[in-house]
Amino acid sequence: MLTPLFELSQNEDNVAIIIKAPYANIADTEVYVEDTDFRFCSSPYYLRLHFPGQIKETEYTSGKYDSDKGQFTFIVNKINQGEHFPDLDLISKLLIPPNNHRVAKPGIEVSSRHRSKAQRSPEKSWLVIMYCVSTHLLANLITHNNTSSLCQSYGFDSYPETFLLP
Repeated sequence: MLTPLFELSQNEDNVAIIIKAPYANIADTEVYVEDTDFRFCSSPYYLRLHFPGQIKETEYTSGKYDSDKGQFTFIVNKINQGEHFPDLDLISKLLIPPNNHRVAKPGIEVSSRHRSKAQRSPEKSWLVIMYCVSTHLLANLITHNNTSSLCQSYGFDSYPETFLLP
């Protein structure tokens, strides 16, 4: 989707939005107005503006399309008549949504890097022994009696234990 060129102006009661979209598909044009949000969608264009004040769609709201210039003109009403919307000339403030939502923090926590033998389940230890037997390492396992020196834990939560140390 392309962001079209647009201009904004205001008076005491209304905000005028002029959108230049010469290749717009007029039959599929949609406009959404609610609270501080204005959305314009007409393939291949998409524009979403976040106004500093509240706007609404009423019976006095109007829209027109000039085919010679390839531009749409929308007049939307302010909820608070006489309110002045600051910074309408700062495009980046209008395009960025307000920061009303909180950012979710990751739910992963590292408690310890290595687990003791008491923390390992018997099934995992049995799998390590079976792997070592299948690769002819049983002799080394019996002499060292330490599986953590032969097989290294890796991956998420050190789950797979079939990686051999050199």
